[in-house]
Amino acid sequence: MRQDKIFALLAYLIQALSTLGVVFAVSHFLDATSYGRYSLVVATSQTVAVFAAEWIRLGALRFCAANADDMHQRVSTIQSVFFGICAALALLVTGLGLAGVMPMHEALLGLTVAVLMGATDLQLVFLRVRGSFNGFAKLQCARAITLLLSSTAGAMATHSQVGALAGLAIGYLVSMAMFVSADPSWWRLDLSGFSPSFLKQLAIYGMAAAGASMIHSLVPMGMRWTGQSVMTAAEFAAFSLAIDLLQRPFALVTSAIGGIVTPGVIKEFEEKLKPHLPKLKQMYEVQFWAVIVLMGGALAFIPEVAQWAIKDAMSAGFERVGAVVAMIFGAHIVVQTIMATPGHLLKSGHGLIANAVVEVILVGLACLAGLVFDALRPLDWLWLVLGAVVLCDLFGARLMRRVPCEFPTALALTGPVVAVAMGLFNLWDTNDDWQMGLLKCLAFAVLTGACGLWVKRMVKAKAV
Repeated sequence: MRQDKIFALLAYLIQALSTLGVVFAVSHFLDATSYGRYSLVVATSQTVAVFAAEWIRLGALRFCAANADDMHQRVSTIQSVFFGICAALALLVTGLGLAGVMPMHEALLGLTVAVLMGATDLQLVFLRVRGSFNGFAKLQCARAITLLLSSTAGAMATHSQVGALAGLAIGYLVSMAMFVSADPSWWRLDLSGFSPSFLKQLAIYGMAAAGASMIHSLVPMGMRWTGQSVMTAAEFAAFSLAIDLLQRPFALVTSAIGGIVTPGVIKEFEEKLKPHLPKLKQMYEVQFWAVIVLMGGALAFIPEVAQWAIKDAMSAGFERVGAVVAMIFGAHIVVQTIMATPGHLLKSGHGLIANAVVEVILVGLACLAGLVFDALRPLDWLWLVLGAVVLCDLFGARLMRRVPCEFPTALALTGPVVAVAMGLFNLWDTNDDWQMGLLKCLAFAVLTGACGLWVKRMVKAKAV
């Protein structure tokens, strides 16, 4: 089992690298204006996909992770609801296309991506909760690599955002074929086990949890729409690239850790195996440390990424906004994922929604200031956004007390200091010298290891 979990973590790593590869490849083949539009369209379509299917995925993870006598009814109900939503989406999007509200080709591409993203994600969730980490890892890697190749091919062949989007849709179609061939029985709809009573439970929790995810997703969307209004086309393209590159690693790493550990945490919580929930405490510690290292690494190597991997038209803008964007999304993922864990365990929609609404209101005020006050330069309102998200972290800390667990307070308090210390490597200018860059990487790895040993000792000392 341990080996299977390692494979699953490696699959998440491959997905993260593939996602970054798509961003680099598409930004290389598209001009700045086209990339800004492509990034905005993809982000909007992902938000729509979350709105349509996220509640089912979250409900499946929460209700099917622990052992239950009515598991057949639960799976059957989830499948039935998902297929019903897919049919409704198909009718809606076709109607919009026929009515001329949107171009038919855009409607079909959006429908393909949204439905197949939700379908493949749902199958991956069931593989995880069944403990089939080996099968999960294979399908996760296959989908990530397919999307990388197809998106890159579409952008390279057409040098347009439409071609890149078409490549993404084709990649999802190929991925879906692989998922169906891997487990055809999962896609056979069985209405015999449909349970209206379970559907009610699923809807109450799932819609609240998905509503919170949807509200949280308005934070990067609000930043994008604000940036489009106050920045030039070149500045907005660099800003969009910074969000694409720096938001996803935080989300993927915390999802990877949660995806592997959450089924065990839910079982421990539901069956009350141990009063202080050691698995939950361990998950908190690993997630916090992962966020710290990612934030420190992002701060340290933004100059090298801008010089070596970003097109000249966007490199200067990326370097200007990269540091504050990294800190924003490091703090944001703590609010969205880590501090929402007690609400998911308790199936408390109120706590999840309150946490998300507070963040959106505070970040919305910061974005509004950027739109209203002309004296604020594009970088200034981003610092206001960072302050707003940090305030949300302080609010969310109260929600953590709702589940009796020894929260790693020392790690949470010292984490920002460690991240800033790692970020000081930003001052080390390698001057496009790959040997100096390699030396900087080695020095950063040594510092990360030293900080990790110090944090581990500190956490152990506090536990004693």
